[in-house]
Amino acid sequence: MRLLALAALLLVPHAAEAQGFRTFNDRNHPEIDWQVAETEHFEIVYPERLAGIEAEAAAVAEETYAALAENLGVTFDKPIRVYLSDEDEIANGVAFSVGAGFTNIWVHVNETADIWTGDVKWLRKVMAHEIAHIFHYRAIRSPIGLLQNIFANPIPSFWAEGFAQYQTEEWDAQRGDRWLRTAVFEDRLSYADGTSSWNGRLKYAVGNAQVRYLADTYGDTTLVNILEHRKRLLPGVRVHDFYSAFEAEVGTPYREFYDEWRKHVNVYYNTLAGQMERTDSLGTALKIPGAYLYDVRYSPDTSKVAALVLSSVARPVRRLAVIEGLADTTQARKVRVLAEGSIEAPFAWSRDGERIAYARTVRGRYGSLVNDLFVVDVATGYTERLTYDRRASSPAFGPDGSVAFIGSAGGTANVFVRAADGAETRLTDFTGDVQLTTLRASPDGRRLAFARFGPTGERDLVVFDFDTGDLISVSAGDADDRIPVWSYDGTRLAFTSLRDDAPNVFVVDLAPPLLSHRAPGHVPVPSGVEKLSPFKEDSPVKPGASLASDREPGGGSERRVTHLFGGATAHDWLPPDSLHPDGRIVLVTSESKRREQAFAVDARRTVEVEAPATAPDAYATWTAHRPPRTIPNAIAPDAALVRDRYSYNSWANITHAGSFALPYAELDGSDYGVFGTTLWLEPLGKHVFVGLVSVSIPKFAEQTLGFLSYTNNQFLPSLTLNAYRYPSPARWYGAGLLVEDLVGGDLTATLPLDLTTAPFTSTSVDARVRYAYADPFDDSAFDDIETTGLVRPEAGYRSELRLGFTAKRQRPYRYNDVYPLDGIGLRARVTAGLPVLGSDAEFVRPDLAAYWVSPQLGIGRFYAYGRAQARFGDALAQDFVGLSRYDDIDLQLPFVEPITLSESERVRGYRRYAVGDRLVFGTLEYRLPPVFDLGTRLLGFLELGRVSPAFFVDAAAVWTGNDIDDAVRRTGVGFELKNRVSLGGFPLVHALGVAQEWDDLGRTVEWDAIDLYYRIQATLPF
Repeated sequence: MRLLALAALLLVPHAAEAQGFRTFNDRNHPEIDWQVAETEHFEIVYPERLAGIEAEAAAVAEETYAALAENLGVTFDKPIRVYLSDEDEIANGVAFSVGAGFTNIWVHVNETADIWTGDVKWLRKVMAHEIAHIFHYRAIRSPIGLLQNIFANPIPSFWAEGFAQYQTEEWDAQRGDRWLRTAVFEDRLSYADGTSSWNGRLKYAVGNAQVRYLADTYGDTTLVNILEHRKRLLPGVRVHDFYSAFEAEVGTPYREFYDEWRKHVNVYYNTLAGQMERTDSLGTALKIPGAYLYDVRYSPDTSKVAALVLSSVARPVRRLAVIEGLADTTQARKVRVLAEGSIEAPFAWSRDGERIAYARTVRGRYGSLVNDLFVVDVATGYTERLTYDRRASSPAFGPDGSVAFIGSAGGTANVFVRAADGAETRLTDFTGDVQLTTLRASPDGRRLAFARFGPTGERDLVVFDFDTGDLISVSAGDADDRIPVWSYDGTRLAFTSLRDDAPNVFVVDLAPPLLSHRAPGHVPVPSGVEKLSPFKEDSPVKPGASLASDREPGGGSERRVTHLFGGATAHDWLPPDSLHPDGRIVLVTSESKRREQAFAVDARRTVEVEAPATAPDAYATWTAHRPPRTIPNAIAPDAALVRDRYSYNSWANITHAGSFALPYAELDGSDYGVFGTTLWLEPLGKHVFVGLVSVSIPKFAEQTLGFLSYTNNQFLPSLTLNAYRYPSPARWYGAGLLVEDLVGGDLTATLPLDLTTAPFTSTSVDARVRYAYADPFDDSAFDDIETTGLVRPEAGYRSELRLGFTAKRQRPYRYNDVYPLDGIGLRARVTAGLPVLGSDAEFVRPDLAAYWVSPQLGIGRFYAYGRAQARFGDALAQDFVGLSRYDDIDLQLPFVEPITLSESERVRGYRRYAVGDRLVFGTLEYRLPPVFDLGTRLLGFLELGRVSPAFFVDAAAVWTGNDIDDAVRRTGVGFELKNRVSLGGFPLVHALGVAQEWDDLGRTVEWDAIDLYYRIQATLPF
């Protein structure tokens, strides 16, 4: 049975990870009507509301297939499934090697314009990338399927991402250069060192650069040969191992290649750095608290600074903070956090400096993850939600207190203005594949500037004029100019450009004739905005009109403010002072991947650059190297590629994900047979099947065991049906181990609730119906059970209904598993033993538990946990209410429902049972931060990490009925060392502790009265 349990742990997380979009959003979306468009090599699955996107997707998919098939010599005998969704504002895609391969891709995400650079639109970029992953999976596949991952390392993640980028993308700033150059310059190339929020991007950049360098130096055929290489595992069984394949085909171990590549990029980037500025030329940095700065804006009177920051990598919480006393050295700096969560830059000050508007990711309709607008009062912290399920971003205060913002729908972004009464008016009339970012209002609030990513890939800066309704393009659209920042007098824009392969700051003059230039495409201005010039009804609205594509007549003079190797981003423009007659530009820059800094530089600062920084071709050619056949950056939709259309059938798309079977035998030869497990899933996660079976040959009827689990995600609640004949996990009972032979099944329904917009908060309800026959093994092990206060376990039927509600708030922290910095949770359950189907248990058992982690007190934090249980009626003897003698296992693994082997608590310091039908239990711990890291890896799969000490007091009372006066009362105190351990990738928390009874404190006790214990138990109870 232990083998069955281990196999379940290996399969269930993989099943959960492959449950489509819900892996990221934890929602089922039964409202979506999925459709299929079939092409020669693909099945494109999309919501009916996105009709038309299949023609775009078909063209990209088939063009990608043709290029990759030619480059890699790989083809498919079954269609690749591509799932497209606009459920959430998530700029991502993920590919799986299940079946022929499938990919889940989010579309119509406005954020993509800010994340990436270049003229390639999102659908082309992400589809080609994910399809490249699927080709990679096919090129390295093995006859033993996913079991290959146990015996080899076929696809390191950095190499997988680099391979996909090389095959489908050009080298550019956002997908590599700006992150790699900083890491090289700092000599911190590791993307796994845990020191940077950029490490995720750095992993892509490292892989991207290495694959390009390998292909440029050794040829594209070497890259293909690596994919085709196999090593012998068993007779007739060969597997692909990346590192052995690399050495065999390149002729040198990967480690030596890595050193060669590292030296090469060091020469390249340090040569560039020698031709560019360093941050020490900017003066003294502003003392903004935070490791990473997403936006920095001074209040209109410059007395305060607001900043959207990430405090640290270990504590990845975005916070919107206001800092006072930043410039006054005689005044203590005061920092107040106004909001936190998934806040998106930019935010905006109101013109009176009393409020700040921002966008944050929340749950929208049907639980989708979308951005909505909030306004927080700076003085009081009172927060108001402005929009609901609006997909809104970049708020900017208008001339009369209204709030302008970017709203996105159906892949098209437009600018809107929201009046005080909530009424919305659209200011622009873009159509098609248009994304807008970084909306900023001029100092007088009468003009808006924003960055535009147009349908053909052009990127320009645009100004909207409230008085005339005009749209004015102020940049050429070919250099990826973004993040406009108004000068204090509204006559210029500072902006950030990625033309150096790293961001740098420029200024463009908006003086006449630019300010008087009218571009086509303006729309009626909103009513209710005071002092607007009359709109001319004969001035036509031109939906989707292209903006000016050059600097004439709308272009003003332009100058460069920075030429920094590490790059810089403009965020604000301060008014003049005695030392800076043209004000100062606030920018954020860094030469370290570990933190960013803000500077306020003289707005007159000008850098003359005669030519772009370059390196000798011998060190630079890898950046331009491309595969033999490239995929066009722009691919026109082609509906003719669609051969068939029909409604999606989730049952027909259930796919085999993996299976294996192994022989087993008892050492004494009394039993032998075959153990097997299988996993089947549907790519949207609508259906997941996990099966396990152990077939005994000599004792087929008695010892053949099985477990079948089916999860259905077609409805709002997730439903899991389990059917089994298997032994339960062993748990302590009396002086022995209790294992029950279980025959029966259960049905569980779980429904997440969106009761609040508070960040890091989850609420859910669940229900479980169980009917099973339990027959304890080895009854002789409990002959002396009476001495413990327990009753001999009994066989019987359980027919139960359990209802539950859980709410918890937990901010992310790297060491939450051993030392959470905060948290609060409540779990209420009631279980009823139903008098049906011959049940031997008829009872009602309410169960209430809660925990709380205090703010820091001294060097540590207090953790409080309490639980109350009662039982009315009769249950099976082994389902007792009370205190246990030993600590049973309590696991909380990713993607898996918490595994608790016992419902009882234990007062540490005691090794005696206490049994009744009423229980109150409480723990108070003083937990100290991790004091050291064991940093140990054993046997290749066991890792021991951080160790956190804790002092504790446990207390409990157990009694029967109303007889509380005769309750068993216990109090124990002690000390514990908690340690995180990773077993084959599964994180566990175990602890070693010493405890004793409260009454023994201060007096000499025998050694056997000391409770020295070891336990595997989660740091937080749920």
